[in-house]
Amino acid sequence: MWVALAGAALPGISARDVASQARAAWLAARPTDEVSAFPVSDGLYLAELGSGVEDVIRTRHPHAHRRLLADGGDAGGVPVWQWDDEASIDLSERYAWDGDPGRLAGSTHFLGQLCNELIDSGTTGITIHLPRVISTSDLGMGMVCALAGVDDEDMGSILPVNGEGCEPSLLVQQCDRYASIPAQQLRELYAQARRCLGDTRIGFTYPDELSLRGLTGMARTWHQGGYPGKLAQECERHIGRWFHHLQQAESSRHILGVGLDDRVAYSGVAGGLAMSLLALGAFARPIGAWSISDSPVNADLVIYVGYRLGLKVPSTLTALAQRCEDEGNPLVGVFEHADVRRGELPRLGLCGMYELPGEGALAFQGVSHTDSLQLEHRQMVMRLQQAIGRVARTWGW
Repeated sequence: MWVALAGAALPGISARDVASQARAAWLAARPTDEVSAFPVSDGLYLAELGSGVEDVIRTRHPHAHRRLLADGGDAGGVPVWQWDDEASIDLSERYAWDGDPGRLAGSTHFLGQLCNELIDSGTTGITIHLPRVISTSDLGMGMVCALAGVDDEDMGSILPVNGEGCEPSLLVQQCDRYASIPAQQLRELYAQARRCLGDTRIGFTYPDELSLRGLTGMARTWHQGGYPGKLAQECERHIGRWFHHLQQAESSRHILGVGLDDRVAYSGVAGGLAMSLLALGAFARPIGAWSISDSPVNADLVIYVGYRLGLKVPSTLTALAQRCEDEGNPLVGVFEHADVRRGELPRLGLCGMYELPGEGALAFQGVSHTDSLQLEHRQMVMRLQQAIGRVARTWGW
């Protein structure tokens, strides 16, 4: 029997380790089967582990070189992986918004500078991994200015660099300033940025769509996350004006050659950064589809191991369900916690669903932080092994 195992990160255990441990557990129950296991990322950040993007890249490109590039913040930098003439920039961890209204606004100028640096070094393909809500919400204007070689302050930017808090109302003022830029000026700015990109292929991944589609849902998502409702409404009005001018700019000179649509489900991801990337000709991809793009899933049985299944369906599970439907393969899900009825499984593309046995992560009293992480890891591995053993005994043939 040929089995394909896709492992996302669980509390206390990385995606790469999930895949490895799940494979070992299956072979312990059925040692003669052929089992391929690979890590995947749903773009969900887990403490001490990250989002899983690094595990996917290191597995797919073992020779990739990782470095931190300065972003003007107060600590660390942006993780960037490079291999051959390709690069990945991961914003999904450091720039995921934490719900603090004072840390929602910031400039993406650093991102444009990073792209310029990569292009200058010979990179011809760049993929940017976006969080659903970003802590540098500026509609991507800072990035566009940097790519075009324009100081974003000349375009009215009053936003701080990453790592600096600000008054929540500053975001309203910034959206108003960007909404006041004439369509002709926007056209020239985006056209110059696109020329500077040259033949570079640029794309982005996103973990999840907003609850309301497109740019319209962006301010609502901010409010649901803790941003004041009145300020969010003001931002929404200004964002609508900004997009109207951007749409006029696109149609007057055809920056892309195709029309921009603010109702595209993922256009409001990362504070409008996704929309600006689309206006520059970037391709968009759910992070789950990116995770499995080079992975073998045409097997007798495909198993997805993930953290939670509820109202939001993990991005990788959605991508796997589509692949399995196309190729006629059964898909089984194993979750740390699942809050769905079994009658809903066909709608999700699942033939079966299992939860890890036992309780979730326990609080370990009287031990150091390091020892606590090790105990949590050991506990999760044991629960994973039990669950995969049960699946192997049920589905193996």
